[in-house]
Amino acid sequence: MTFLLQLLLAHFIGDFFLQSYRWIIDKEKHKWRSVYLYLHCIIHGILVLLITTSWLYWKQAAFIAVTHCIIDGIKLQFQKEHTKRAWFFADQALHLAVIGIVWKYTTGSMISIAFLSNTKCLAILTGILVLLHPASFFIKNFISKWIPAPVQKGSTEIINSAGQDTLEKAGRIIGMMERILIFIFILIQQWEAIGFLLAAKSVFRFGELNTARDRRLTEYVLIGTLVSFFAAIATGLLVLQIIS
Repeated sequence: MTFLLQLLLAHFIGDFFLQSYRWIIDKEKHKWRSVYLYLHCIIHGILVLLITTSWLYWKQAAFIAVTHCIIDGIKLQFQKEHTKRAWFFADQALHLAVIGIVWKYTTGSMISIAFLSNTKCLAILTGILVLLHPASFFIKNFISKWIPAPVQKGSTEIINSAGQDTLEKAGRIIGMMERILIFIFILIQQWEAIGFLLAAKSVFRFGELNTARDRRLTEYVLIGTLVSFFAAIATGLLVLQIIS
């Protein structure tokens, strides 16, 4: 496991700390002709040797450097402005896959899935999964009958959370994150943190609800928040009971 952590450390330092914005711009502009592409990959190989403190891993370092160059070059060649996000995640996934392969063939180790037969791990994993998409669908359907209509004020339409004046899927993502945080706080017995989270969300929501001046919208948001918190707390307590 030490060798794997060393490879991961080398990757994150090389990709996110030792690569300037000017390098990235130059690579995107010149692609395979950019000298920074090759310098960036050489740095990755050097970092492997420095962090592992052993020249015996020169083959692994060279393999990581070469594959890193190929993966980055392909990304630069084919990515478009509207596909940069997808290519970024694909690029990182491939780099991590290469690191996993190097680690396995160097140490003979394998990532074990034996935890799936452990009751505690299964309970925690199931709880997390339930609080993601399943909980989102249940909450959405539960409060759907209370969705308020857009508020009209003179010639100006104040679009509430049921409208379009929000980031795409932002509400669902915020809900997922808050439920997972509550779940973690319950497992580590930090109930005060749950109160802090609820207070912080209330502060951020206050300005929006005060501007809307619509009691229906305020009640709708309050119902959604409380249902989301209730689902997270109930799931957390159930999982806590199972694992303890």
